Amino acid sequence: MGFLRAPAAAVARTYYEWDHDEDSGDTLIEITGGLSEAAPSLEPLEFGSPHKFLVIGTANPDWSAFVENGAQGTDPVGPTKVLGQRLNTESLYISCIPPRSAGNQRARLGARQFVVHRPNPDTSAGLAETVRVIELTQDSRWTFHTYGEPLPFEDISAYTNRRVADRFTPEMLADYCAAYGLRPFDDDFFPGPSYIVEREQTDSIFTRVSPSETFAQAQARLGIMPRDDLENQADSQ
Repeated sequence: MGFLRAPAAAVARTYYEWDHDEDSGDTLIEITGGLSEAAPSLEPLEFGSPHKFLVIGTANPDWSAFVENGAQGTDPVGPTKVLGQRLNTESLYISCIPPRSAGNQRARLGARQFVVHRPNPDTSAGLAETVRVIELTQDSRWTFHTYGEPLPFEDISAYTNRRVADRFTPEMLADYCAAYGLRPFDDDFFPGPSYIVEREQTDSIFTRVSPSETFAQAQARLGIMPRDDLENQADSQ
């Protein structure tokens, strides 16, 4: 998920202007409500290049969030750097993917990321500068990587923990987000307003080879149990 320190309407309009082809049927519409109301508009989820971009106003009026309709999740790298530069504002993105168990080859590999961008002072630059990267990624084993100067709120002592997976925990990620006034793991943090930019979809090898999916189908493929099912399972124990 990506975040920009700007109103949702401005983020959506800037994305539309950046990615819009005058001869296309691209649209920008406002959706009543927040993330829970607007998320169904992202379906179907697509393999290859996503063609829907959802911007949601957060409970912190300084910040907006965005997601795309990619079947493998949102790739926030490009939009955070481009929109942050165009809006002359801070931007960041995070990911928090649980570790993949040895017996579940459908699931994505685990990852935790916290990446911060700031506008490039060179006004001719098309991309914001990356000022801080903290990431933990799972491949054959966990690896930990940082880039840039530590931010004041970081728990840098954790970065030398013997167990690599403990060098950047989900709790640390939540704390780092909180330092920016963000609560991405709380449902009530995304009340809206919401806007969706939909690009005219073109035929590609991905759309021909890999059919689109619903959220339920993507969750089943990736081995993700919906939160409601997890809560019901916990209540029954």
